[in-house]
Amino acid sequence: MKVVLPTGETLNIQRDKEKAIGFEATLITNERRIISFSIPKFDMPKTKNAAGYFCKENMDLIDLFIGSEGTLGVITEIKLKLIEYNENVFSCIIFFENENDAFNFIDESRDLLLNSSSVIDARGIEFFDHHTLNYLRNDFANVPDNCCAVWIEQEIFNNEEEINNAWFDLISKHNANVDLVWIAFDKKEEEKFKEFRHAIAWKVNEIVARRNLRKVGTDVAVPLENFRQFYSWMKNLVEQNSIEYVVYGHLGNCHPHLNMIPKDENEFELSKKLYSMICKEAVRLKGTVSAEHGIGKSKRDYLLMMYGEKIIREMANLKLVFDPNKILNIGNIFDEKYLQQ
Repeated sequence: MKVVLPTGETLNIQRDKEKAIGFEATLITNERRIISFSIPKFDMPKTKNAAGYFCKENMDLIDLFIGSEGTLGVITEIKLKLIEYNENVFSCIIFFENENDAFNFIDESRDLLLNSSSVIDARGIEFFDHHTLNYLRNDFANVPDNCCAVWIEQEIFNNEEEINNAWFDLISKHNANVDLVWIAFDKKEEEKFKEFRHAIAWKVNEIVARRNLRKVGTDVAVPLENFRQFYSWMKNLVEQNSIEYVVYGHLGNCHPHLNMIPKDENEFELSKKLYSMICKEAVRLKGTVSAEHGIGKSKRDYLLMMYGEKIIREMANLKLVFDPNKILNIGNIFDEKYLQQ
């Protein structure tokens, strides 16, 4: 990876070549300047996480710049290691009568993925709640009248029949009607499933735009052991406040996107308050306020909620090591006031 620093200097960082020693680190620019710095000490959540800087004892220093939201330098060149592309994919959407069956199916799918003796090895597990299916029914007329759905994908190399049978055994075990399962038999149908997955986000954005409002959508994730408790609490909170919503997303990572769809300005302000409460609960359960989309400027108060002022100041001090003149993306991740010495 090549990084241009705000000072005009450049770094070439290779995976496994530059590592911290404990929480102390050194990088040497191509101009031969030695940059020594301390890695902030805190416990990152044991979940999918995109909140703040990646900081870990003995960490690979390339990970400091990945996901730093343009605050430490400008990445101008990246060399990637690619995996082999496999065109043969088992892709299906399964409809369930209740969320408990769907969650049991997702949990066992995840467990089997980690079991080397199982042929089940999902590369993606996506969830759609009842409200999501209702929204999509106008555009996808053959959506059955079920409570929720799960979309799974797995690459197939040379044991297609065995994989198909294993998945259908698992589907039957968790009470889904196999006759209602959608299966993609070709690339065109696989693309149709992807359209189905992304259509809900477009639909929600379209609705709130017509109302001259914005959706209020979560990006939280919590550890697996806390997920069901958190999911039920989050849904009940929004329902008790009579806000229209949908839930979809990456439940293989315990990472639901709950989108609140306000009808007017009052509901929009209420939705923002509920969003803050959801983030606070996720943090209490050792999760993250952002599992995917990062912090930017709009979520920096929630990063402060997640880590506290001491860690935010340590992150700000780390930024100043690479950006002493405060040039790059000031206000991203943390407030500018934390950059004042």
